[in-house]
Amino acid sequence: MNIFRSYIKIGVLDALEMRFQLLYWLYVNMAPILLMTFLWSQVYAHKPIIGGFSLNMMVTYYLLTRLINRIISTYSEERIAKDIKDGQLNQHITRPMNYITYKFGERLGIRAVNLIIVIPIYVILAIILRKYMIIELDAITTLYLSVNFFLSLISYFFLACIIGMMAFFMLETHALNGLKDQLISIISGYMFPLSFLPESVQSVFAYLPFSYYYNFPLQIYFHKISPSQIYQGLGVQLIWITIFYGITLAIWRYGTKDYEGTGI
Repeated sequence: MNIFRSYIKIGVLDALEMRFQLLYWLYVNMAPILLMTFLWSQVYAHKPIIGGFSLNMMVTYYLLTRLINRIISTYSEERIAKDIKDGQLNQHITRPMNYITYKFGERLGIRAVNLIIVIPIYVILAIILRKYMIIELDAITTLYLSVNFFLSLISYFFLACIIGMMAFFMLETHALNGLKDQLISIISGYMFPLSFLPESVQSVFAYLPFSYYYNFPLQIYFHKISPSQIYQGLGVQLIWITIFYGITLAIWRYGTKDYEGTGI
């Protein structure tokens, strides 16, 4: 546990080095949220309810998906791929440490600092957009969301590991990572609520891990699903975490078997 805390500390220090860049990025990205609010208001001027969502629900949904992204996304793919391609992985393999655990602890540290910076930004946005915001939090909803976010963070991390570790076998992983990002954006509910899609499509997505990153927690937030559906969704997340973890370990074992650090 002491070792894991040191991994988190490394991530915290790493994030603090980039805090001014992060602040700039966040403030610049306030503009798209305000712009999308204006665009949605124009769309809803002709139809008060779309896909079961009112204008206020849609604005709240859009803002919260961006906040959730800052909670669960790990952005570990590029760093893992860089460690492999530059030969930095050797120093982790030769030490008595678990590289995957190290990367997860590092990511937790970075997320912690990120949230300290992010939350005030979104509070400001919520105040600016207060006439649209819907507050639907209570103790049990907060508990469900917390469990979902933690599971999503783990799932997202292992998925990032899988993409990053493909550098064992590929010269470049940028295209694969970009494909993953585009896929998640479309079928996770990040771009729009999945209730906009036909029910047959939604039922398929319910068996995939991606809708549980954004659409599922917002369904919880707006009280659109029952407790039994929530437990079922959390169970699906656990299954996919197990699958992603197994794939990660398999790639790691196979990739490090004949690994030679080219950057050393």
